[in-house]
Amino acid sequence: MSATYILCNARSGSHLLCSALAQHPQIEMHYEVFCDYVSGYTPTLQKMITGYCNAELPLTGRVDKKPWHNAEFLKHIDIHGGIVKILYNHLTPEIEQHLRKSKVIHLVRNNPLAILVSMEVARRQNIWHLQTDAERARLSLNPVFIDPIKAEKFAAYHQRMKAEWADCFTVEYENLIVNWQTETRRIQTFLNLESIDLLQPLAKSVDRPLEQMIVNIDQFRDTELAIHLNN
Repeated sequence: MSATYILCNARSGSHLLCSALAQHPQIEMHYEVFCDYVSGYTPTLQKMITGYCNAELPLTGRVDKKPWHNAEFLKHIDIHGGIVKILYNHLTPEIEQHLRKSKVIHLVRNNPLAILVSMEVARRQNIWHLQTDAERARLSLNPVFIDPIKAEKFAAYHQRMKAEWADCFTVEYENLIVNWQTETRRIQTFLNLESIDLLQPLAKSVDRPLEQMIVNIDQFRDTELAIHLNN
């Protein structure tokens, strides 16, 4: 299949969606193209990076320098095909221009507070993706502090990115979770693939109400972000 890019914010269900689509026999899933850790790169993507940079990736650990973080490398993915994920913070003017001419799935999580809580829980425990029920059981869901000023700025940024990419094929995370088969079949149709039932991988690392997850919840009750507390 031709190259397709999943564009989204972090903690918006992209790993869930990628893991689901990877079940399809016609999809080659490369996951995140500008990942910070070697473990996040598939063997095929590592080969493409090695060929482009003429240098090997480290065997383990963090990848601080990414000479392939440019639109030119995305042309190699266009030739090879498959699906890759790009986060909002990975965008540059050149990469954005490339995506505007490409096939894009815009994955949106509508609740910015939920994103921030998920980020903080994952950062605090260094658990970014749940693969098993045992991992879920080990996850501590103690309330976290969310800075109200940073939250307002993030919500404004989040809304702006949603608007800027609104003309793309959009998948809402909340709708994906509730209407799994309908949404995954709609995505497969967009990708011009034969639609099959895809199993839903383990989802929602934080499934408690936000009011129970934000330790300074009272600081949000009389703000514009209060509408997200019960969603």
